[in-house]
Amino acid sequence: MKINIRKAGITVVGAASLIASLGLATGSAFAAPHHAVSTTVSAHRANVPADGKSTSKITVKVHGAKSDAATAVTLAAVATPTGACGTLTASTGTTGKNKMFSTTYTASSVIGFCSITATSGAATGSVTITQIDPVLALALTHYTVTVATKPTKVAANGTSTATLTATVMNGTTAVSGDAVSVTARALKPGACGTFVLSAGTTDANGQVSITYTSSTKSGNCKINVEEAATASHASLVVHQTK
Repeated sequence: MKINIRKAGITVVGAASLIASLGLATGSAFAAPHHAVSTTVSAHRANVPADGKSTSKITVKVHGAKSDAATAVTLAAVATPTGACGTLTASTGTTGKNKMFSTTYTASSVIGFCSITATSGAATGSVTITQIDPVLALALTHYTVTVATKPTKVAANGTSTATLTATVMNGTTAVSGDAVSVTARALKPGACGTFVLSAGTTDANGQVSITYTSSTKSGNCKINVEEAATASHASLVVHQTK
């Protein structure tokens, strides 16, 4: 039923019409709100010696899940290079009332990077553990990493490229055979393109080159380069311009 009170400028709408106008299903007073679910993963220790015994607690947090119902979580690990992932005490499980799930990571004996991705429904999150050289860790040795790019600015057209060169040094000595990881973070949404490494480890000059291809969004993209042996890193910003 619909009654118009013209003089007062008021419209009273019957329940059925109100439900229809709000886009609710007939017979439902209110529709359940949409919950955007996301997942974050953290490591208590991001760097662990590659000694086959060091551990790090991995915690998965599911955000936006409705109620206190348990949520299923699955973990998968990818090693760079092969063998640089250890083991997890549990790779599947469910969250508790705090929407968290924890497991323990035990290192392997291979120096490198282990990317751990957690999946809960359609939501994913990841964290990377760096397995460092246990001898260098004991000696408190830290390599240095520098990154240079040419050019420093690229056109945001989806095809322009820049060449980045990362160099790893131990004092004045180039470090060869060191595994390298590269990540990118857009300082403005969409402002990062793609990149390809020339190799997964440094060459005789302690270097690895990275070919960066722009996206079509102007802005700045922060590139971070990390070496595995001592977990040293350096970063620079590539400017994408219109």
